[in-house]
Amino acid sequence: MLEPGWITFNDAAIKLSRARKASVGFAQAQLRAACADGLIQSMRAPAWWDGDALCPEPIEHWDRISPDEWRARAVDHDSDGAIMDDVTVVMLNEDDFRHWTVQPLKPISVSRVRTIGKQPRIIERLRDKFKDEPVPEPGLYPRKALKAELLLADPSLRPLDEDTLKRAIETYNKIIPRRVYID
Repeated sequence: MLEPGWITFNDAAIKLSRARKASVGFAQAQLRAACADGLIQSMRAPAWWDGDALCPEPIEHWDRISPDEWRARAVDHDSDGAIMDDVTVVMLNEDDFRHWTVQPLKPISVSRVRTIGKQPRIIERLRDKFKDEPVPEPGLYPRKALKAELLLADPSLRPLDEDTLKRAIETYNKIIPRRVYID
């Protein structure tokens, strides 16, 4: 039985992967980083197998996992998939997890964004226009109208082809901070 206010590392990774539409591996890496930064409190819980279910011991038998341990190794792999007497499961504080998931994602490093050509200027115009919100889908905001507005705001973007605009929009949508809410 799970203690109230706690969630297993794997269950948290699955929820996060669904919410962010990412792989479970990516979600696990994000959770490890959050635990290493001390943003999510984590505990190591002794557990036993009851059929197919892993059942953690009561919370008084748990040990705190320090952020230093997370920085040293992937603690969630300590007994990952083990079928033996000494099994542990990593538990995450559910309040910390929920609070962390509504924080904006760290934007991609500026060094990974193209810094030559028209794309940086297009991205700046998109940031001004959409105020760090994603560019709407083409059906909601036709690209021809967006292109016309961008060229009106910055004539030096002429000629602006569809492919350049598309790449700039994709890059902009990746680097803006986003909030993700977990139900």
